[in-house]
Amino acid sequence: MTIWAFNKVDDADERQLIYQSVKSGKSRFGWSQKDEHNLKLKDNWTDWHSRQLFLLQVKPGDWIIHINTPTYGRCIAAQVLTEYDFDDGLQCSWGGADFRHYFNVDVETIVEFDRRDQNVLPSVNLNPRQRYHRIYAVDDFFKSIENLKTNAVELNDGESKEEFHLKEKNR
Repeated sequence: MTIWAFNKVDDADERQLIYQSVKSGKSRFGWSQKDEHNLKLKDNWTDWHSRQLFLLQVKPGDWIIHINTPTYGRCIAAQVLTEYDFDDGLQCSWGGADFRHYFNVDVETIVEFDRRDQNVLPSVNLNPRQRYHRIYAVDDFFKSIENLKTNAVELNDGESKEEFHLKEKNR
């Protein structure tokens, strides 16, 4: 199982569209304005496609986290139900369609949270540097989700979340 982290969409209106799409059961990724951007058209791959080919590695059972969605600092995560697909996408503020790459997600697994919440273990990298990255601390991701659901972490006065989680790991 792989945990994928998608960085925020720059436009706030489009970020809201992505957020609503996830809540409706589809996690979407951009860079897909034209029909020929469909990664299922293998004889059509170009340099443009090479930037999105990682999407073909996303499998059912994986998780996708949309970082800074719907707003800065917030995240929405869900478990993937299907492999990569391509559709008509979302109508964007610039007048065309984008975000045509998508995965069906299980709406029952959706978790929304602040990426700096004290319940999120520091090893879960939610600081995007590129359009996407992987979360390699899979067990810590699930522990964070469990913590968030129960609000398990209570910091003592002056204690940082990093200090708290370090103590917990060493128990």
